[in-house]
Amino acid sequence: MRKNGKIISLLTALGSAALVAHIFNRAAFLAAESKRKLAGGNQSYYSWKFGSIYYSQKGEGSPLLLIHAMDSIVCDREWRDMVQYLARDHAVYTIDLPGCGRSEKKKTIYTNYMFVRAVNDFITNVIGEKTDVVTSNLSSSIALMACRESPQLYGKMILINPESFKHMSRKHLPFERMLSRIMMVPCIGTTIYTIGTLRPLIEFRIRHRYFEKDAPVGSDVIDDFYEAAHIGGFAARFAYASMIEHYTDVYFINALKDIKNPLYLIGGENVRGIDYTLRGYRYFNKAARIFKVKGSGMPHLESPRDMARVIRKCLDGED
Repeated sequence: MRKNGKIISLLTALGSAALVAHIFNRAAFLAAESKRKLAGGNQSYYSWKFGSIYYSQKGEGSPLLLIHAMDSIVCDREWRDMVQYLARDHAVYTIDLPGCGRSEKKKTIYTNYMFVRAVNDFITNVIGEKTDVVTSNLSSSIALMACRESPQLYGKMILINPESFKHMSRKHLPFERMLSRIMMVPCIGTTIYTIGTLRPLIEFRIRHRYFEKDAPVGSDVIDDFYEAAHIGGFAARFAYASMIEHYTDVYFINALKDIKNPLYLIGGENVRGIDYTLRGYRYFNKAARIFKVKGSGMPHLESPRDMARVIRKCLDGED
């Protein structure tokens, strides 16, 4: 009888803990989405076979696709301040990658190849003509692999702070694999994701990963990325879990060597190791042109007008 009583007490305690965790998670997600700055208004979606993909389009002219950083808290909001300048001469498209932002978030493993297929299918079925592409940070590998697979879809390739070779070759740690698997478990995984995406922690990530030291970061940027990390409910954790276990990483050097498209590399002066990275890209692709700009991980968020000017130079083929 005592043994049965202990089991009942344990199950009761576990049930209570699960209930508290569920209430905490639900409250955190509701708080993140409360302002509905991203979720409101008219929105366009591409009905893709692995989930709807959110996109926007502004301006007229030759098509230009902007792909946000491969990060679970980021969405096309990354480009909002710069689109207005580029849309004067181009039909500018932005998307939220599958599992990110306003795109559908499924309980599945997200891979680099999934993102490649999503981008190629989007250009084929929505844009419908050869497209110039601008990427941010780790999404450079998506564009390189996509261009290698379907070169006829692409024009100029512009990579802002492209993925480093060190990141591509980093070791897969047992801890990362374990954490990723735990995060896919209901309740426990959601709680870990909820804690990791609290607003103060998202602000810390933005300030230290994407902005220059002591540069002002608007509260609207933090609010928007905070909301983007939670739109779509508890399945939001799956993209993050996939990134932790390196499913989104890929060996892209062969793609870098093979593509014949005009390639432009833009590096922020304050990004650690950026000179080594840019030289490495040019080593494997001799035709690549390099631009250095002020700023850190997301110079287009820090100085959108200046970055739009640099991108226009790339699109016009200027040195």
